[in-house]
Amino acid sequence: MITHMEYDNQICDMNVLPIKTKNLVADEEVYEHYLKSKDEADIRSLLERYRESLTLFLFGLVNNLEDAEDIMMETFALVALGKTPFLGISSFKTWLFGIARNKAKMFIRKYGKEVETASQRKDDINVTCLEDGILSKERNKVIYEALNSLRPDYANVLYLYYIENMKHESIAKILGKTKKQTYDILYEGRNALKHVLEGMDYEF
Repeated sequence: MITHMEYDNQICDMNVLPIKTKNLVADEEVYEHYLKSKDEADIRSLLERYRESLTLFLFGLVNNLEDAEDIMMETFALVALGKTPFLGISSFKTWLFGIARNKAKMFIRKYGKEVETASQRKDDINVTCLEDGILSKERNKVIYEALNSLRPDYANVLYLYYIENMKHESIAKILGKTKKQTYDILYEGRNALKHVLEGMDYEF
């Protein structure tokens, strides 16, 4: 069983960034093999794939990097224990992000949400390096910066849509919303995002 590992603070060190390989085995196959074999290498493989993107998603929910890292690891601990069954109704990624979002929701209900300004967030070197690791495309970096100026409900939906390239159905499942609610938020959020990007002289 995977233990609660400390997320490496030296995230900028190229030696600790996940190695990107071609022809990765599908997430669902890796997890199915883990459930049968209990081979920790499978869970660690999934952790390598998603620890950064999941942490950045959670950071957008709780506004604190250490808390986001803790929730990310708690999420993988639950996945490793297999107490939340994966039924294959959605993709593994959608299921994983949904668990993480529920954990973040419980955390906020218990401890509240830390309030930080966008400038404070950008001043954190670990946050900056985390963003650099995920947001390799210049377009995504600009969009992510603009999301900091939007309402949280807009930002969460738009992050999953533009940065994680998720479809409406997956976003709805992760955030616990109906498809119509997701479409409506996405429509309104896009308009708000376009307004912010225009102020940044960026053509959207």
